[in-house]
Amino acid sequence: MYNKSLNQDLKRENKNEKEELIKKDTQKQKRKRTLYSTLPLIGYFVSYVSYQLLMKNVEIRTPDYPFTLTQANPFFGLLVYSAINLFLFALGKLPYKKRRFPKWKAIFIGVCFSMVNIFQNLGNRGNVVPGPFVLIILNLVVPISFLLDHFTPYSKKHSAIEWISLLTLIFGIIMSVWDQIRSTKKVSFSNDIGYMLLLAFANVPLAISMIFVQYQLKNKHPDLSVIYLWNWVCVFQFAMGVPFSFLNAYFQGIKMSNIWDNFVEGLRCDLAGYGHSPNNCQYVPYLLFTGILAGCAKNLSMAQATKVGSATLIWYVRTVALPTSALIFSLRFIMKKNATEFNYTQIFGLVIVVLSLLCYKYKPIIEIMKAKKKKFHQSRYVSSENGSDSSLVLNSSSSNSNSGLNSNSSSSSGSRSLSRSFPTSKKN
Repeated sequence: MYNKSLNQDLKRENKNEKEELIKKDTQKQKRKRTLYSTLPLIGYFVSYVSYQLLMKNVEIRTPDYPFTLTQANPFFGLLVYSAINLFLFALGKLPYKKRRFPKWKAIFIGVCFSMVNIFQNLGNRGNVVPGPFVLIILNLVVPISFLLDHFTPYSKKHSAIEWISLLTLIFGIIMSVWDQIRSTKKVSFSNDIGYMLLLAFANVPLAISMIFVQYQLKNKHPDLSVIYLWNWVCVFQFAMGVPFSFLNAYFQGIKMSNIWDNFVEGLRCDLAGYGHSPNNCQYVPYLLFTGILAGCAKNLSMAQATKVGSATLIWYVRTVALPTSALIFSLRFIMKKNATEFNYTQIFGLVIVVLSLLCYKYKPIIEIMKAKKKKFHQSRYVSSENGSDSSLVLNSSSSNSNSGLNSNSSSSSGSRSLSRSFPTSKKN
């Protein structure tokens, strides 16, 4: 009996050791998941700021060729994503379940991003709209996403703080560009206010596409590879640029018959560094290739962060990137003569925009952090409960074994005393 109880104790000790190892493994997995969800956000921040800085320098140097930039982004992105997908496919890391989705969804995203690139490149030409104001106007995507969110299958009620912060955001954007609005006598797509309107138009397809991407990756196709999806997006984005070239020519103010000539001249400038005034094409190829790599990283990290997190976190990162980018655009040793000088109205507008965005995203971010904290405490409570149960089992088993031993000893002693008091009779 004693050997049996020892074996049971050893088994329980092994079981406890296994439970501790499982607990350590779960903690490691939690750390990996946290790192897995944080890295895309960090990558998006770095790539977003780098992309805006590099592409603004390209567009300052090549104001006559916005359509070439519109087509260069998906073309080089297609080359990069195709090479990555082929490499993953050769390693067996791209099974069929990661490649299965209806292609019309990639067509829809490609159409939206083609419109985004056309309006952004048209509004971002030259240095008519300085870099910080471009980023401020592009933050209009937040209220547009806010309004479009009511039409999604997972729409939620918005609080009064969110409504107030969005109205404050619009007020801050108006304050930031108030000098341009006040000095404009006629609205035209060839002056400051026209360029700003084109940048504002780019936020509508961007908001629609990001809400669509978030819903598809989180609800409909959670196993879909982001790189594979963006490969198809680049295919249709490049194809849709052809019919959209007429829209680009209309807003740029060139004749329809000169679209092809303008595109070829833009290729010479962007790829070979040759061009005529007012374009300064000398260092454009180096800036463009670096900017396209940053753009590929931006798109992948944005889609991946949307998949593991939410679009709210993406806009939060863009909010943090806004003052960082504004500071970089104001540095003369980086932007040279195109460095932005702020007046008091513009600084006030920038502060309002950042504060309103932080107030808008404060509640969702806190809710996400509270949910993660609650989940962590629940897992700890369950593990501690399991540990207490196992300790109770050990105590009860040990007490049972001790009581068993005591009963056995008492029964043996009792039998011996009985044998002494009542001796058995022997036959003569």
